[in-house]
Amino acid sequence: MAEEIPALASPIYRFGVFQANLAARELRKHGVRIRLRGQPFCILSILLEKPGEVVTREEVLQKLGTSDTFVDFEHSLNSAIKKLRAALGPHH
Repeated sequence: MAEEIPALASPIYRFGVFQANLAARELRKHGVRIRLRGQPFCILSILLEKPGEVVTREEVLQKLGTSDTFVDFEHSLNSAIKKLRAALGPHH
């Protein structure tokens, strides 16, 4: 009989009223799932993995591994940050 290897515990980050499960790519606010996909979620992951630290645009570019030109990257990064801010918006 094969031995079951326990799954590695996926870190769940809690901040304010939010909870992010990076492995499941899931963001929740007060326990309710918030739709956040693609680059905005990746950026959130990068920020959560370096709490209290400054994350540069260059680091984000490296982590995302995008092959976009710099202008395209700047536009897509700004758009992704805008979506992330909207998802995290006012949390009453």
